Amino acid sequence: MVQSNKQCCIFNSYSVEEVAKKIGKQLKTVKDFGDTYIRPDGSFNTLHDLDYGGRELMKCEICGALLLWQSSRCPVYYDGYPLETNLYYSVNSKNEADEINDKYSGFEFEYKYLDNSKNAWIWCMDGEWRWSKDEANRKKMEKNILEIARTLAKELHSGQTDKVGKDYFSEHLCRVADMGAHWLEKAVGYLHDAAEDTPYSEEQVLQMLQERSGEQLRDDDAKDILEALTMLNSKTASSREEYIARFCQEDGLAVAVKLNDLSHNMDITRFENPTERDFERVKRYKNEYKKIYKALCKRIDDRVKKYSW
Repeated sequence: MVQSNKQCCIFNSYSVEEVAKKIGKQLKTVKDFGDTYIRPDGSFNTLHDLDYGGRELMKCEICGALLLWQSSRCPVYYDGYPLETNLYYSVNSKNEADEINDKYSGFEFEYKYLDNSKNAWIWCMDGEWRWSKDEANRKKMEKNILEIARTLAKELHSGQTDKVGKDYFSEHLCRVADMGAHWLEKAVGYLHDAAEDTPYSEEQVLQMLQERSGEQLRDDDAKDILEALTMLNSKTASSREEYIARFCQEDGLAVAVKLNDLSHNMDITRFENPTERDFERVKRYKNEYKKIYKALCKRIDDRVKKYSW
């Protein structure tokens, strides 16, 4: 991909307010690619499976620079709002914009820019504007912490096995982590049983994660991880009923990980020769999953109604 030699004057901005104001007043759409791009061979290039977004080639009416805009709006709600990402990137021509739109799709398209661009503002899912190079560094940090969480979980659960006698780390923790929708959910997926099945407390597990990451973990993320580990520890509840009930009253990180945990636990195909006891346990897991999921859906629906006009 050819890097643009003409940077838009928008990229000289240093504040969120200034960027938002310039983008709203200076940019005029030259070409709207829409949600789907049809290639010359008739095949479709959509943004990505769970996305409602669009792409446009825009021109700055102040300096004349061309910008390619991508919007990704995921229909998964967080605290009543849909997740959204907007990216503006400098291009040299309409032909370059056509080539990019034809070649890249969805997150792959976005990550390509994040890894290579120094000339883009991106509106991130956490509600902040950042330079794309800063966002790329953040993603690199998250990937690093995720790998540390994986290694730490492997060490803490060394020698432990699941109910079918297989390695607990590879057969359960890795499966739960893989189900995570984002890096925090994956990290807690690796560590969700650490305080319950090892001699270490939630605070000690978090401390080990922070020390090994060189204090890269942000305070807000550390707080979320600690709260999730505490909530996921069944030893902090007086009964199984009380333990499951706590997830029916929340909808944060711990709930997502618990649903992933139950989803793997209730997979009867893990057992080569399941017994009646195994079937009963899986049935209990399914009922718990349904109970938590139903409560979660109701809270989300209530918030969607609240924020709907």
